[in-house]
This record gives sequence, C-alpha cells and structure tokens, in this order.
Amino acid sequence: MPLPRNRFVRVLVWLGLALVGLEILYLIVGNIALAVCSGRFANESPVGVSFDRGLTWFPGRAHLRGVHVKGAASGGWSVEIADADVAFGRKIDSITGDVTAVKIGARGSKGAMHVVVSDIVFDDPNVSMKIDGKVEKATLESDGTVLANDLHGTIALDVAPVDLQRRSMIDTTSGKVALDGVFLSLESLASFGTLKTTQDKGTLRVAGTLDKGQLGASSEIRAHTAHATLKDDHGASADYPKGIDVLVRVAPAKPSELQLAIQTPSLVFGSADPGKPADAFDDFEMTVPAGSSDLKLDRLAMRELDWTARHATIHEGATTLSASATGHLHFEVRTDGALVADSGDIHGAKVTVENPDAPDHEPFDAKLTIERLAVTHESGIMLRGPLHCSGNDARPIVDVLITSDSMRHAVSGSIAHKAFTLDAAVNRDNAHVTLDGFLLQAPGLKLRGGYTRRDQSSRGAFILDDGNLPPVGISLRDKKESIVLGASSSWLEHELAK
Repeated sequence: MPLPRNRFVRVLVWLGLALVGLEILYLIVGNIALAVCSGRFANESPVGVSFDRGLTWFPGRAHLRGVHVKGAASGGWSVEIADADVAFGRKIDSITGDVTAVKIGARGSKGAMHVVVSDIVFDDPNVSMKIDGKVEKATLESDGTVLANDLHGTIALDVAPVDLQRRSMIDTTSGKVALDGVFLSLESLASFGTLKTTQDKGTLRVAGTLDKGQLGASSEIRAHTAHATLKDDHGASADYPKGIDVLVRVAPAKPSELQLAIQTPSLVFGSADPGKPADAFDDFEMTVPAGSSDLKLDRLAMRELDWTARHATIHEGATTLSASATGHLHFEVRTDGALVADSGDIHGAKVTVENPDAPDHEPFDAKLTIERLAVTHESGIMLRGPLHCSGNDARPIVDVLITSDSMRHAVSGSIAHKAFTLDAAVNRDNAHVTLDGFLLQAPGLKLRGGYTRRDQSSRGAFILDDGNLPPVGISLRDKKESIVLGASSSWLEHELAK
C-alpha cells in the first residue's frame, strides 16, 4: 500500500505504525514476563506470591487469575484470590481482587470477599498499604468444620510501614471489622473426648477495632443459639435448653487480656442412666483466658477456667445438694482428649441438703480444694481433694449419713443449733463417692470416721465423742447401723478397712 504524498500525513502514519508495533511488542514481552514470573516468587520469605495466569493489555495494568499468597508467620497463613487487577507504575499503586479463601493455621474462611488494596508502598524492607474489603457470602471454618456461614460486612484496615523481615504486619495495623453471619457449630469449643454437638442455627457477630495491633475494649465475637446439646457415646449430655452465648472478648477486668466466655440461663447435665435425675446450673457463666488483646504478643495458653452459677443442683444418690457456686481450675487438655485439672477450688454458698431421711435443711458453706479433676471418655468426671464445710447446724449432714431414727435423734440432739466445721478428703467419680478422714466438730462433740457409696450400696464407720460418756462407735451398711459402746481408734481402723 503506497504511503500518502502529504509529508505530515506520512509522519502520522509512521507514528501510528510505531505505536501499534510498540503495543504488539509490549503485549508479547509483558505477557511473556508474566508467564515467566508466575511462580518465581512462590517460595519467597516472608511472603510468597504466585498465580496461575496473567494477562496485560496496557502498560501499568495487569489481570491475574488464581493468585496464591502465603506466609510463615503465626503458624502459617494463605490467601487465595480468584481474579485480581493490578495497577502499577514505578510501584504497585493498587490491587483489586475477589478473595475466595483465607487460612490461618487450622482456621479459615471461604466465600466471596471483594478486596481493594491501595496506597501500596514497597520501600525495601518496609511495606505499607490500605485494605478495604466487602464480605458478601463467606464461611468461617476450623479443622474442616464449618462454624458459621453467610458472613457479610466490611473490613477496613490501614497498615503503617513495617519491616516484614523482622515484624508481623499486624504490628502496625489499625482499623475496623464488622461482620454478621449464621452460627452453625460449637464443635471447635467442645471437641475433646467423644463429645458430639447439635444445635439450632444461631447468629454470629464480629465487631472489632484495632490500633497498631491492640484490640479496642468493645471488640468481641459473639455467637448465639437458642438451643444446643453436647452428648458423648455413653449417653451422658450437657444441654442448653434456654440458649447459649459464646463470646471472645477483651476481658472486662483485665483489658490486656482476651477472654473466652460461655453464658447460659440454664445448663443441664444428663446421666447415661435415664433413671438418674439431671444436675442443673442456673445463670451459668464460664470464662477462660484466650490470649493477649495486643495481637503483637504471643498467645497465652488456655490453662485456667473460672465459672459461676447463681443456683446449682447436684444429685448424690438419694441426696440433692443445692447452692450458689463458683469455681476456679488450672487445667490442661491432653492429646487423648481428656481434660485434667491438677489444682483449683470449688465454693458452695448456702448449701442445702434434700434427702428423704433428712428433715433438716439448715444451709452451710463448703469449699472443695482440687487436687485432681479429670473428664475422660472411660470414667466421666473424676474429682479428688480436701473438703471443708462450716455452718450453724450440722444436722442436715448427719441426717444423710445416719439413717437409724433412734441414732439420728441421739446425735442430732447433741449438735442441734451449734456452729460446726467438717473436714474430709473427697474422692468421686461416676460410680462412687468416698469421704476419708471425716471429722465433724461442734462445741462438746466430735464425729470422726469415713464413708463410701458405690451405686446404691453405702458403708461407713464413725466414732461419736461428746467428752462425757465413753465414745460410741457407729457402723453403717446400706441404711442399717450397729452401735459399739466404748469404741476405740483400732475398732474404727478395722471397720474402715472392710
């Protein structure tokens, strides 16, 4: 094709051909470069980046598909991006992408999240950026279990300059997170042993503020469901008939600490034996330290547990104990699924005793110091430690231990309306309860010995000493008593050894 005769037009044509040539050259070189570097930085430290395909049509713009970003910090993390548009000049100006998955350790999220990263500065070794995300339909997962779905809301974060070779990006991150979703599973909080969880669909709310890695006081994750049940394969269960709230929050009394809290109006423990009545706790709350509210610091181990119940009802054979109760435990969850505590205490205030053979109901206080508490698949709840009780009338306790009317009246008459203390070593599991080193003292009276109950069978031996008459030995066996006048310590040891 001949060129135009006009010189100016010829210049324009040459210029146009040059631009087309440059664009063709850019398309060839740019897209070859994208193909070459698609996996080149996959294993870079501290952050590796790769992508499946890249395409560029214009200088300063690139479209990437199948982007994979991973890091080694915090136990390993990764981000999967379906499509990303990158704007760049001398530096990357912005990245706009559709995130499909985020994973941090064993936890993660999947679903639609549109993210815009802007004001990006790579000034080796420092990095800074702004991140704005819109979450539309995402899931929250842990160890393959979907904890919540239909997450939607916004994420707005500002990352100030940070040296990623020395520090985590969270160290300089500030911003807000606001998400809502559907709460599906308690499993990650109750996965030890053989416990299985079922629950109604509930609500999930994530609301947090972050200032250079420090969570604000009002930050929390709250999951609520109207009903949930935990059950093991022995048939024992923990039921929340009036609903349950699970919170991860900044501790109200200790702003430097994160706290896991479980709150419920009613917690009912059912036995594997359908004939046994259930234990119940009203207005129950359990709290566990869950790390530092300063996310720059290492996580704290969850080794302590506190709980309170406005009213607790516990069944021991034919006896029902009621009290307001609190407890504190130092514990560990072992690899075999057992939960074990080697220290702690349980307090009961205004404990009352209900028993067909106990007509008196004067309340008393009790404290059990934990030497060992274990929750295992094989044996259920096992409990061991010294018990101390005190009150103004010991008759409710004596009435339960001594069932003979004549003997009960004789002993009760001696201790009625007298302040007392009781000390014993408790050993309890699902099959039996034992009181060793039993010592009840009141003005002018001492009752010492031991007691054990296994299923429906009970045995015990005591010496009653009022300081005036010779000591009286009382031997118990399945609601039948025998009396020995002038009983000695050797008699008691012999009876307790049976």
